[in-house]
Formats: sequence, structure tokens, C-alpha cells
Amino acid sequence: MAHRQKNEDARVIEDDDAIGATLAHYAGPTPDAQAMANATLVVWQLIRTHLTPMIGERGVDVLLSRALHLASTTYAGLGIDGIHDSIELQRHVQAALAGQTADRAGQASHCLLTIFTELLADLIGDSLTARLLAPVWATPPGRTEESAP
Repeated sequence: MAHRQKNEDARVIEDDDAIGATLAHYAGPTPDAQAMANATLVVWQLIRTHLTPMIGERGVDVLLSRALHLASTTYAGLGIDGIHDSIELQRHVQAALAGQTADRAGQASHCLLTIFTELLADLIGDSLTARLLAPVWATPPGRTEESAP
């Protein structure tokens, strides 16, 4: 996002690479839009698991809602007018991504998770965000550092 400071560019690039690698792992070797939608929900559940003890379920949902709103300026299908329930948000994200081409679903998913990460960093700082999300972006099971992209 444009509001990030230049000295934070390295952190954003690391997050960007980690988000892409994590989505690619969970989506599989030749993902279609449905696989990308499913991968996004898996990653979202991991994020929820790691953040809920810190900011609560409602805090996580509010950040997701805001990230969806911001991402919808580029990916219109992600708009969430009137959706506030956590399960409805997840269903909406899955349906919106699954209805795209594979490339567009991947780009929208990446954009959404990047915006979410940046919003969280704006709220609690880069260092704490990195620590809280490190387990999500860690090398997924079944993959070694040598095979990581």
C-alpha cells in the first residue's frame, strides 16, 4: 500500500514473498480458481488462529473486512457491503475468488492478504506483526527450505 514508509519496503517485500509462497503451497502445483479460494481460506484460518488470542475474533474480522474493502477497489468481487458475520465473510471470500480465473483469483488473494498484513502492521507494528504471523508464513509442512521458491 502507498502509505508504507520507504524504510519498511524490505519488510513488505519479505511478507509479499512469504504470502505468495504460502498460497502456492496450499493451492497446489497447478491451481485453479477453486484451489486458490480454498488455499486462501486455509491461510485465513491459520491467521485467525494466531491472531485471535491477541486481538480477539472481532478484531480479526474487522481487519479482514477493512482489507476486503480496500482490495475491492482493485478486485470488485471482494466488496462486502452488509456482511459482518465471520462465517459469511469466509463464504463470500471463497465464492468471490472461485468465480474468477485462476490468475485473477491468485492476484486477488495475494492482494487481500498483503493488505491485511499491512493493516495489522499499522495497528500493532511491524515487529509484532512479523512475530505473530511467522508461523503462518513459515515453510509449510512437507516442504523444505531447499524446495521453497
